[in-house]
Amino acid sequence: MRWGDLCLARLLKNLEMSHVEIVPEQADARPAFWLEDVHRADFFAITAPAQSNFTLRHVSDLRILWSRAAKDVTLAAALAETL
Repeated sequence: MRWGDLCLARLLKNLEMSHVEIVPEQADARPAFWLEDVHRADFFAITAPAQSNFTLRHVSDLRILWSRAAKDVTLAAALAETL
């Protein structure tokens, strides 16, 4: 999947992404995923360029597993964090 922009998710409940690959057309310093006001987000087997790939603002119940985009993590809450 090729994206010209980052993946922005705001004001969501129960987000699940599985087997997604982010491949920017040009070098991009922005995170691949920006989550804001999201409750319960699961990311499984996500691939993205090597950098800080997840920016979290007011996120609760987050799981990232089996992904090349970030280390496995389970967070109950994140007010302002970058992974």
